[in-house]
Amino acid sequence: MSSNRANGTPASSSWRLTLPIHPAAELFPRMSPDELRALGEDVVKSGLKSPIVLWRPDSRSLPSLLDGISRLDAIEIATGSPVMVGAPSIMAGEHFLACDKVIVLDKSVDPYAYVISANIHRRHLTAEQKRELISKLIKATPEKSDRQIAETVKASPTTVGTVRAEMEAAGDVSKLDTRRDRRGRQQPAKKAKKAAKKKPAPSEPIKPVAATSRGDIGATSTGEAKRLAARNEELENKCRQLELKVAGLESEVEKLKAENAALRAKLEAAPEVAPEVTPEVTQEVVVAAAASTVTAGDPGPFPEILRREPEATGASSSGGPVLGDVLTEAFDKINELASDCSNTVESLSERFSETTRVQNLDDTTDVLEDLIKNKPDVAAELASIKIDLPKHRKPRSYGDRQSVVFGMLAAA
Repeated sequence: MSSNRANGTPASSSWRLTLPIHPAAELFPRMSPDELRALGEDVVKSGLKSPIVLWRPDSRSLPSLLDGISRLDAIEIATGSPVMVGAPSIMAGEHFLACDKVIVLDKSVDPYAYVISANIHRRHLTAEQKRELISKLIKATPEKSDRQIAETVKASPTTVGTVRAEMEAAGDVSKLDTRRDRRGRQQPAKKAKKAAKKKPAPSEPIKPVAATSRGDIGATSTGEAKRLAARNEELENKCRQLELKVAGLESEVEKLKAENAALRAKLEAAPEVAPEVTPEVTQEVVVAAAASTVTAGDPGPFPEILRREPEATGASSSGGPVLGDVLTEAFDKINELASDCSNTVESLSERFSETTRVQNLDDTTDVLEDLIKNKPDVAAELASIKIDLPKHRKPRSYGDRQSVVFGMLAAA
């Protein structure tokens, strides 16, 4: 084994001389020599668990390595022999052969999206490392929209926009007027501000006019009849609502009556026990026993069976979720919901973009992204407080999901 391999790095005659590396493969940080040595020993002992991935834009181009730099270096370190890569297998020396462990992808696969998807779950990135990954992806594909990059790296579009703004201010990436969305369409880099809706000028109250002989003016006119019919329907709806409330209250009263009767029956069935006074009983106990004795005209002490302790309104101590976890889960759901709303808007054709429903969905995306941007910092003393979350049905729409997450925030 050469000195380079002894130091935990691949030899100069390695696979790197014959196989070019795609820029996307350099997005993630490299392993340390000790980590490479441990990985190589595991691969030689147990075999490759993930394939080596090559990529080429067309059949006439030579393939380049897209995923597997660390694994190939680790194999060379562990075997002491240069690795030869030839789809679909790789070989190192006389004692290492991995068949059907090399795949080749074509231009139908976005190389940057593939590398991030394959590594984002294998690596535990810190917040700073994730921002660095976003920066590299913006520099490599500046034409992609913030939402598209955010979806790829599993981050917030607000975070991607902030990183892009810092890079544009530092001159690391040029400003573009348009960007490409996930369907390949060119979209403006910044949304045009929507014109504020003008409030209608307050109208002067309509003065009543005297009835005339015309059929369209007065209490018997067609317009007045429609207005009265609509008002009558509104009052009927309110009346039905009140009837439902009354029915509910009557049901509650009947329930309380039944509970009261059951408690009274238990009270009557309880045996009366006269207090036993002995010389050892202190004067205070005798006074208390005398005070609890039922006399003529005195109902006696309030029975324990009828006592109801008020329910505690403070934080629950029965193992409920803590405030910090609830806020983290809520903002994760907000981030996921914002991405789904954004993807829905971008996936629609242009003829639907001006409809009220799509505009409302787009506005909802902006509101959710503002919430993510203004996520509160919770002190450690408050983050451990246990809270009670409201019960809700299984969400079936964007509106249901928004109600669930807003209910979590309200409880927090």
